Amino acid sequence: MIVVSDTSAICYLVLIDAVDLLPQLYGQIIIPQAVYSELGASGAPPILQEWINNPPAWLIVRSVEVVNDESLSSLDFAKRKKLNLIVRRKLRLIPYLYGGSYSNRTIG
Repeated sequence: MIVVSDTSAICYLVLIDAVDLLPQLYGQIIIPQAVYSELGASGAPPILQEWINNPPAWLIVRSVEVVNDESLSSLDFAKRKKLNLIVRRKLRLIPYLYGGSYSNRTIG
């Protein structure tokens, strides 16, 4: 199974030295270029910057065109790109706790 991740899932798993769980659970992980950039930003923890500068083979970075959709205007740039990628490729979102509900759905 191939899934899409946002910055938070990878960030926290790298910080607690558990990021290798992702390929065990999902195989390949796709992230938008915007997420890649956030993970390697100068304000990110050094361990995260080191990790993303030498990404594992199971991590795939994709460029994504953002569609202007008024309903997504409350989301930050990286989240809009992630959602566009999920919808375009009919992929799964890595499950995470959001707004009190557990999300593990295929979108599209």
